[in-house]
Amino acid sequence: MKIFLRGVKFLIMFAGAMFILLAFDTFSIDAPFIEKLFGFLISTIPGVVVMLLVYFLWCKEKTLGVILIILGSIMAFFFGMFEDFPEQLGIIIVIGPVFFGGVLFVIFGNNTKREKGCKCS
Repeated sequence: MKIFLRGVKFLIMFAGAMFILLAFDTFSIDAPFIEKLFGFLISTIPGVVVMLLVYFLWCKEKTLGVILIILGSIMAFFFGMFEDFPEQLGIIIVIGPVFFGGVLFVIFGNNTKREKGCKCS
């Protein structure tokens, strides 16, 4: 189970990296460079937050799971997943690993931390 949960952690890190990769799309709009840069920085915030959460809560899997469920729900409403549902299936592909990874961490994760450093999984 530890190997499976470690794989889910890397999948969520990959989803965060995809958020950052998709943020480069802001440079394709016709706007001044400062606006493009500002849009890029705003677009990378969800990916950076997800990756930092996984990094800092690597051993606290149940806590990570609850936070990821909340974050996935907020992202679903923020990105307007329920407005034009057939057209928003791509958002489910991006947000799905965050939400369902959180569910898996709540069900199968542990919150124990060993004495000398984090050697959990």
